[in-house]
Amino acid sequence: MRYTELNPVRAALVTDAGSWPWSSAAVHCGETAGDGFLDMGPWRHHWSADTWRAYLAAGEEQTNLAAIRRCTYTGCPLGTAEFIRQLEQKTRRCLAVRKGGHPRKLNEDPRQAELTFSGYYPLSSEHVRSLGYVSSVPTKARPVRRTPPHR
Repeated sequence: MRYTELNPVRAALVTDAGSWPWSSAAVHCGETAGDGFLDMGPWRHHWSADTWRAYLAAGEEQTNLAAIRRCTYTGCPLGTAEFIRQLEQKTRRCLAVRKGGHPRKLNEDPRQAELTFSGYYPLSSEHVRSLGYVSSVPTKARPVRRTPPHR
């Protein structure tokens, strides 16, 4: 919450987070009255306007800012490994950061480069390309149209 309430300060729109009228910081710091949309009950059990103002004034450490931005960029949750594991169990989804790109094919069969048509002789992928009927040869065998390209 501190990260969000300090956004206007980082953007140099205000010098004090409580001065930004469209932020919950204004309510938390006692600058404005709540509008009924912000439930202050749970917040008041842990904070007062003075302690929250001091908490905001302490600012964020660069390592925390970097972690929040990294998780925002990757779309992964921010938390301990145990927290992420619990989220994965509850949502039944993998949430940890994974290596980008397509997964490698484990069993690449070299015979897939050759096309075989029932009743016809096998054609190499180079031969099929040279005929000009297809721009790229699929990895799985399927019939190729025997009609000339449109002009």
